[in-house]
Amino acid sequence: MTLTPSLIGVSITGNRFRAWAYDAVGDVLHTCQSANLRSGPVGPGADQTLAVLDSWRRDFTGACPILVSGARDSQQGGLENHHPRVPFRLEDIGASLHRDQDVLFIPSLVQTTPPDITCGAETSLFGIDQPNGLVCIPDDLTLHFSLETGRVTGFTTELTRVIHGAILARERAVSTGLPEQVFSESVFVEWVERSLDTENAVSAYAVHAALWMQQLAPQHYECALSGLLIGADVAAHYDPGDDVILIADDIDLNRYGLALDALGADVLEFSAEDCLTDGLWEIAELAGLLAD
Repeated sequence: MTLTPSLIGVSITGNRFRAWAYDAVGDVLHTCQSANLRSGPVGPGADQTLAVLDSWRRDFTGACPILVSGARDSQQGGLENHHPRVPFRLEDIGASLHRDQDVLFIPSLVQTTPPDITCGAETSLFGIDQPNGLVCIPDDLTLHFSLETGRVTGFTTELTRVIHGAILARERAVSTGLPEQVFSESVFVEWVERSLDTENAVSAYAVHAALWMQQLAPQHYECALSGLLIGADVAAHYDPGDDVILIADDIDLNRYGLALDALGADVLEFSAEDCLTDGLWEIAELAGLLAD
């Protein structure tokens, strides 16, 4: 099958590489994924991006723009020149794209106080068509954004999943016979609520202690730990009654949705993949990359 795409959009998150070929109206024609991308400390540049795309593009005809989100290309240089600082108006993103060979890179947004960088999560903001709001994007890193009249006014990155994985790995190493884990909504919400009670919040070690004291079923260890950490994440950034835009899929959608519901927030849900693919297309339009 021969395809003539108008745009190739790419997302690079850690070692995960995903690409989408779009038709003339922004619908996805074809996808490509790689879970074992290898790159240096600054992330893959144009050469590696093109190499990964090479075999996939053999069925394509014609040339089209290639737009990459999430990579920190070694050619981008210092933050002063290539990374917009918040507050930042989203519609100005086109002027900040960085070209390397035939590839255009979307710069991450940076924040100086406190220091932070969006690492590609900013692309999803272009897929929600919401100029105002509090936005939660859970992934390998969880990003919390504040939007006001189309401007990113601030954001925070949390290591919730990283911490969860590290603690779970330690527990498996020190606990003999930790069984296959089973998700229980009631257990998850119970431990979320422990973190939402910020005046009496417990540490993550409480999950281990509850397991040791037989207050927690061994098969619910991961579930309880997840609830405690996600509850703490949510409690740190939102208040009861807040309107929160949640950009997530699958497990993240379920668990962060439950935590926000337990908090008493009003949640507007968007698909993470849809926001990412729509966001890449919207940025290409804002940058004038698409043929009329």
